[in-house]
Amino acid sequence: MASCNIGHLPVVDLNFVVGMVSIGDIVKNIMNQQGYQIKYVETYIKGHGAA
Repeated sequence: MASCNIGHLPVVDLNFVVGMVSIGDIVKNIMNQQGYQIKYVETYIKGHGAA
C-alpha cells in the first residue's frame, strides 16, 4: 500500500462495500501482533531460563 501511495482499501462482501481499512489500521495490527510475540518470548525465557 505504501509503495503505491494507497492509504485506504475497501472491505467487500458479496460485491458490497462493508467497510474501509487504512494503512494505519494495518500498522496497528502488526504492532499488536509483535507485542504478543515479544511477551511470549519473554515468558518463555523467564519460565525456562536460569534464575
